[in-house]
Amino acid sequence: MDPASFDVIVSPNSCRDVVSSIAMSLVGGEGCVPSVHIGDKYMVFQQGGTNPNYEKARDESANPTGMILAGSMMLRQANMPFFADLIEDAVFKTYSKTNARTADLGGNYTTSEFTKKIIENIYIKPSFARKFTTSKHELEC
Repeated sequence: MDPASFDVIVSPNSCRDVVSSIAMSLVGGEGCVPSVHIGDKYMVFQQGGTNPNYEKARDESANPTGMILAGSMMLRQANMPFFADLIEDAVFKTYSKTNARTADLGGNYTTSEFTKKIIENIYIKPSFARKFTTSKHELEC
């Protein structure tokens, strides 16, 4: 079997942590991976991993990629694929076109600096933005 051919792996909960930890380590760690927990009534979108490191969040060294991509997954689930694509494209552009990296990936960007870099890479065509705004002030917000 070719592992790259799988998008989703369904497993019993006892295996999930092991499989997800191995998978996350292949792409840079739990900071890089989004996650969704789907229940009968509710869904929880979060950064991958089951052991959040609150110290990293406090000292601005956490990688925000997984959380940002989880937000993109939530937008897609809410039937807002255009906005999900904007966010995903900005994340991928940040990684492919810049040297911006957080400490877990060998860089020196803080959580906020890296997030700002992603925001800088969000591109909305002006003609599309005009549909949602009525003044220059609103477009800047």
